[in-house]
Amino acid sequence: MELSRTIPSRKEVVVFYAIKKDFSTFGEAWRNGRAGAHNPLDKCDWCHMPFKDGDLIALAFCKNSRNKVLCQLCAARTGEKREAGGG
Repeated sequence: MELSRTIPSRKEVVVFYAIKKDFSTFGEAWRNGRAGAHNPLDKCDWCHMPFKDGDLIALAFCKNSRNKVLCQLCAARTGEKREAGGG
């Protein structure tokens, strides 16, 4: 599982070992929980699309990088074969 994009001077590839597609729902509780944090996690880490109330957030567990929050479109584009278990 991976996502890649070309940036003018380089190609960025992030490898995921698991994705939790139904990690959380974006809304007031999410904003309150992230209030005062350096990174409010209010947009997709990959495509930078802002989350709207009610959007389902995916959590991607990355190799050699911090975990990333993804929108459902980016989570689906990873071509994942293994989803993280719940609980």
